[in-house]
Amino acid sequence: PDQSGTPTEGWNRLGTCEWAVDENGQLTIRPLANGKYGVLDIPKDDLKIRSPIVENANCDVDAINSVKIMPGVHSGKSLERLFSGLKKVEEMDLAELDTSNCEDMHYMFFCCSSLKSIDLGAFDTSNVQNMAGMFYGCKSLTSIDLPNIRNLSVTNTAYMFSGCSSLTSINLANFDS
Repeated sequence: PDQSGTPTEGWNRLGTCEWAVDENGQLTIRPLANGKYGVLDIPKDDLKIRSPIVENANCDVDAINSVKIMPGVHSGKSLERLFSGLKKVEEMDLAELDTSNCEDMHYMFFCCSSLKSIDLGAFDTSNVQNMAGMFYGCKSLTSIDLPNIRNLSVTNTAYMFSGCSSLTSINLANFDS
């Protein structure tokens, strides 16, 4: 499929990926036009802290209760604030998200206050420099399993887990100090 084209009808474009929310409240992100490869290109704007999905939504953002990443979705240099402000989302399946090119994950899940479950098992963070506020305000999250997290390049983890008042377990087995 033409990766420079328009999104599938009823879907919204973000980089060379597209996203939509179904009738059950699931936000799905997949390569553009249901292709095999897509890159999430998050626009930089220091004035905004909300997700580009929230900023450009033509749907009821409060109806989104889960997130699913489909195979073939890759991050660009930044995933900054990708899901921030999705306050009703309870679970995220990000196992298919290729993060090997990502350098910036700050505020990625900022104020996802209902988030209870998240699959980050496949996250490659070897190039990430900024994780500041990554889970800030995720007050319903009880455990985080990041067995593959590497902090080889990380220079900022300020407030990474701030406001995670229900957090009782964090697996950062490979996070060097």
